[in-house]
This record gives sequence, C-alpha cells and structure tokens, in this order.
Amino acid sequence: MSIKAKSKEFRRNNKHLFKRQDLNSTIFKRIFRWTGILIARPLAKYTKITPNQITYIGLLLFAIAGYFLYLGTYYYLIWAGIIILVATLLDYVDGTLARIKSMSSDFGTWLDHTFGAFSYIFVFFGAAFGIYNRTGNFLALVFAFLSISSVLMRSLIHETYIGLFPFAKDIIEKEKIRKKFLKNFALQTPIAQLIIVLGAFFNQMYLVLVFFAIYGWIYCIGLYLFLSIKVKKYKQ
Repeated sequence: MSIKAKSKEFRRNNKHLFKRQDLNSTIFKRIFRWTGILIARPLAKYTKITPNQITYIGLLLFAIAGYFLYLGTYYYLIWAGIIILVATLLDYVDGTLARIKSMSSDFGTWLDHTFGAFSYIFVFFGAAFGIYNRTGNFLALVFAFLSISSVLMRSLIHETYIGLFPFAKDIIEKEKIRKKFLKNFALQTPIAQLIIVLGAFFNQMYLVLVFFAIYGWIYCIGLYLFLSIKVKKYKQ
C-alpha cells in the first residue's frame, strides 16, 4: 500500500477525530494532527490524564523554552527548539484526547486559545531579552513587541470574523481549496512554531523576531483586507 493510500485509510478510520479545517490544511498541520491522534489514543486507553492537563503541560513547556531562549547558548537553543516542537504537538493531542474521551468543553477551548497567545509571549520575549542581555541590541525588544502584537492582532481578526458571521468558516474552507499554494504562507500553527524551531536550531532567533515583526504585520493587513472584501461581498 502506498503512502498516499495509507494516509487516506488513516484519515477515513479516524475521521471523527479530525477537525473540519484540518482536511484542507497544509501538510504540516495534517502531520501534526495524525501524530496527535497516535499519541492521544494510548493516553486515553491507559492513563487518566485529562485534555486540560495536557494543555497546562504544553504552556509550561513553552515557558521553559522561553527561559532557554533567554539563556541563549547553543546548547539551550537546541533544547528550546526540541521543547517547542513537543509543546506544539501537545497542542494537537489535547483536543484529540478531548474528542476521544468526550470531554470537549468551552473551558478547554478557552484555555487552548488563550494559552496559545501566552506561548508566543514566552518565546518571543524570552529570545528578545536574551539577545538584549548579551548584545545590548534594543531593537530585539522592539521586534519582539511587534511580533507578539502581530500574533494577537491576527487572532483578533480571525476570531472576530468567525464569531460575527455564520458563513465565515465555509468561506475560509473554500479559499483553502482554491488557493492550495497560498495557504502554505498562512502564519499559523504549526508553521509559525516550525519557523521558531528552525531559528533556535540554527541560532538565528534575531532573524526570527525580524521575520515575525515584518511578515506578521504584512500578513495581518492582508488578512484584514481579504476578509473585509469577503464580508462586504456576502453581506450584500
């Protein structure tokens, strides 16, 4: 059986564990979702751990990664990258575990969304203060602020769009299908975390801050204009 056939069979057998938005998402997101399912199944079967506990562990890991980025030696940068990778994976495990155990809740969704913002704060400010402490480069703090603000603005735009308009999710999924290539440039989980991981592995966290500060805001502005056009079109 080919890899593509195995992938289709796995998705078919675990269809109830996939989110709707995963089906037309990037290959990276699908890989993380598949891996999350493989981890969540034995956790549900052999442990009493809850989805919210997984979420708390993920946030703690991001905090540790932020501290390691602050320390800034190559040894700690490698560990920071590994920890961020694991924490990102846990972000897919908690929701899958909730669906397996029928423990989905509004509180769990609240934790997942708010902790996602805190994770960027830990990582970006950890890296920026570490760079500033070692080099005195104040621009690192400026880029960290711009990076975090772009992440929060992106989340605000997206969540407001989803919350206000009942047609929003359908539009987003249709655009993912139409723009198969462009969707890979969406600065969202897990692509954003993978960029940070690569920055840590190659000791280029300053460039990561610059990238998120500039491209993050370009993406926010583009997203706002694009969704504004869609809102105007579908409300007429």
